[in-house]
Amino acid sequence: MSNMIDTYMSAIGFTKENDEGRYSNGTYLVWDVVPRNVLVDADGDMYVVDAEIKRRGCTRGQEPCAYKTSHAPNSLCLCGIQSI
Repeated sequence: MSNMIDTYMSAIGFTKENDEGRYSNGTYLVWDVVPRNVLVDADGDMYVVDAEIKRRGCTRGQEPCAYKTSHAPNSLCLCGIQSI
């Protein structure tokens, strides 16, 4: 399963970091992508559940993130994230 996860994460542009289940693409850090948090259906499609995602830095050029500081100090920086 771990090789399947590595292949999937690489295909979507993430590089494996030193810790198991930890990946980065330079903008986002994703961790806890381990077999217990990945489901595979009968067609071989993977579904990642319960992974952690963090944006590296703030796209508004403010450190710490202004939203995070004033509204939700314990949250991750979500500046610049757009919904699809």
